Amino acid sequence: MQPEKRDAAYLWNVAEAGRRIQEFTSGLTFKEYVEHASLPSAVERQFEILGEEARKLSTSFRSEHPEIPWRSIIRETASCYGSNPKSDPAIATDGR
Repeated sequence: MQPEKRDAAYLWNVAEAGRRIQEFTSGLTFKEYVEHASLPSAVERQFEILGEEARKLSTSFRSEHPEIPWRSIIRETASCYGSNPKSDPAIATDGR
């Protein structure tokens, strides 16, 4: 089945957000991450984008790719950053 045209744009945004999170946090320790003035906000925003864009993907596309835990991605990004004003920075750094 052909994915909806918008799915390609949403997937691009998901991939870009993931790439930026990796770029922003690569090589940092947990301490360095939490001590940086604006980095946690930038990373949190990328997680928000990742979840928002994953949520916009068509149901048919998500069901054709069950190997990706879409519901978990959407739920976790929403619970970590959407409704929780104090997010857990260990998510972004793997607690290093």
